[in-house]
Amino acid sequence: MTARPVLTWRDGLRVTAGVVMLFLGLLGLVLPVLQGILFLLVAGFLLAPYSPFIQRLLDHARRRHPRTFAIVRAWRAKLSRRLRRHRPG
Repeated sequence: MTARPVLTWRDGLRVTAGVVMLFLGLLGLVLPVLQGILFLLVAGFLLAPYSPFIQRLLDHARRRHPRTFAIVRAWRAKLSRRLRRHRPG
């Protein structure tokens, strides 16, 4: 039997945010007020490290739309730099 990885509070927060975004995305597919696709993409990025299925979907989308993922990668790097700059300590 393999040991399950220990999740930190940040992992729990990330999974919770991903599930909320997934729920809003599914709701947005039905309701015209919400942008369902946007919420589903954010949920995919949040949940990908914890789900092999979502990781495969993102890998497929990355191969199919490389320019879009280059933009997303640049955005994530910029956000990461800003978060590191504002981190105390």
